[in-house]
Amino acid sequence: MTDVRQSIVDIINKVVKPSSPIGQDPDQSLLAGELDSLDYASVLMAVEDKFDVSLQDVEVEEINTINKLASHVARMTKTN
Repeated sequence: MTDVRQSIVDIINKVVKPSSPIGQDPDQSLLAGELDSLDYASVLMAVEDKFDVSLQDVEVEEINTINKLASHVARMTKTN
């Protein structure tokens, strides 16, 4: 799962281009930092493309941290 987590951090930092790298606290809400809802949507679309998964609306509300998103994607890619 660490590879998935690192890929997600890389996606966030590439898509959002924050003033300082995001990912220092993987349990912090992604929307609590420099990401707004549009950034978050862009990150989720990039994650869907990278891992060939589809994130549902209900899931999106629940996977609001890097660790939760990484765990969710890791589970989804194992079942696909």
